[in-house]
Amino acid sequence: MGPSGYFLRDPATRKPLVWDLDRERTVPFDDRLCVRPAMEGEYLAAGVEVGADEAVTSVSQR
Repeated sequence: MGPSGYFLRDPATRKPLVWDLDRERTVPFDDRLCVRPAMEGEYLAAGVEVGADEAVTSVSQR
């Protein structure tokens, strides 16, 4: 989740991102190589948030 409460998304595809525990990075939610997505915890990542009004906000790695 991004800082505004929306899914963090891939800037190119706008697919929601999940944290892959094995590769230690974000991947699209439908990445077949991600067999252990994080179900809890906090991770540093970058992407975009797409709000309810389709407004796109860039989120930098923190």
